[in-house]
Amino acid sequence: MNVTRESIHEALYALGSGAAGLNFKSRILLHWDAVTPGQMPAFFQAYVGETSKKVYRQPAIWTMNFRWYVYVHVENADDPNGPMSVMNPIIDALEKSLGPPPGYLGGDPQTLGGLVSHAWLEGDIETDEGTLGQTAVAIIPVNVVATS
Repeated sequence: MNVTRESIHEALYALGSGAAGLNFKSRILLHWDAVTPGQMPAFFQAYVGETSKKVYRQPAIWTMNFRWYVYVHVENADDPNGPMSVMNPIIDALEKSLGPPPGYLGGDPQTLGGLVSHAWLEGDIETDEGTLGQTAVAIIPVNVVATS
């Protein structure tokens, strides 16, 4: 790649961890039991892996796969809205920060400041929707495409 993997990891982390209202942020994934309620909402970025596609005499195209983890906690166990009322605005902000998906005609893609061709949310957002009680977890799949 013309840019380093680390510069891509750092730029994506800066984008995600910049979402409003986060109390704790890390590129080292912790289990939600290891994060105190006072540290939540918490954000983590995990690197899942990458895939290369190479065509003869063309630069390799790398698709890098990340997961953004968000943990939230509500103090009031009787809150009828539960922790998802805190989680949903954070997910919305993270999605918005990534911009339009590839091929969308409504705007420019997220390029992480020109480091990559595009970064976007793709796949299922997994959440427990508060079945953990006062804590909720969301796992957000993010893909990044770069060329070598």
